[in-house]
Amino acid sequence: MDEKIDNKGESILNTIREKLSNMSISTKVKWLLVIVVMGVILVVASNYSAEKNIMSTAKDTVSNYTYYVSSLDYCARLEEKLEKVLSNIDGVSGVEVMISLDSSLELVLAESSSNDKEDLLGNNYSVDVSSPIIIDNGDKEEPLIIKEILPKVKGVLVVLSGQQSVATKLSIIQAVQSLLDINVSNIQVLSGS
Repeated sequence: MDEKIDNKGESILNTIREKLSNMSISTKVKWLLVIVVMGVILVVASNYSAEKNIMSTAKDTVSNYTYYVSSLDYCARLEEKLEKVLSNIDGVSGVEVMISLDSSLELVLAESSSNDKEDLLGNNYSVDVSSPIIIDNGDKEEPLIIKEILPKVKGVLVVLSGQQSVATKLSIIQAVQSLLDINVSNIQVLSGS
């Protein structure tokens, strides 16, 4: 079997050699130029289509993805928890909390990358291409999330009903500072009606 393949390969090479030896040098140069141009066109076209395909897949994946927690949900949950904790402090009643965030929720997606390609002429070249890893999650496909980076708290406003003592306000400021790890200058405690 291997001998038949070797014989076919040798006969093809011999046929090509005969055709090339019968051609003039200018014809050989023209054919070589045509082959090189076609190779370049194929390489550029394959890179363009691969990048376009990966970019559209990445955009579709991120835009169609429903986040586990949105920044607004995260902020609302923090406010609710903080209101509950602060209302348990002695002398505190009727607490409302508003939190401002420094940024939004950030998701780090798992990616697969490849960078080695081979053109039709057997030449190796390097192209860095990465795409998100997609997992099947029951009825829909989702990107694999490595990490959720929660936004940092920028400031907190606490409004208390009625007049509160300075000691109570100080207790609230210390509680908020220790719970959210923010600077005291970013915490305001006000008395409301």
